[in-house]
Amino acid sequence: MEIEYRAKQLEQCARNPRTATRLLGSIAKRFLMRIELIEKAESFEDFRSMLGKFHELTGDRKGQWGASLDANYRLIITPKEKPIADEFGRIDWTKSTKAVIVEITDYH
Repeated sequence: MEIEYRAKQLEQCARNPRTATRLLGSIAKRFLMRIELIEKAESFEDFRSMLGKFHELTGDRKGQWGASLDANYRLIITPKEKPIADEFGRIDWTKSTKAVIVEITDYH
């Protein structure tokens, strides 16, 4: 999957493990593992069967996905293009093939 980064700092972390360790500390290793999994996915639908506790978000984050980095922190991912919904409002995640890494946050 093609990945873009909303924040330059996250892109730098994804490209350089030493930078990731310096900036992200204890969650750097899991961050890099999640980026690798996202790169291997063909679509957002693939996240459902991957390790890393990928999950669709709800409420004001509907249309985004989260991936666990530790007990509190999540990597937030969104499709580059607006997701396509069917007539019942369900999103067809097989059509979302480009990701944007939005942020790392504690949204709990």
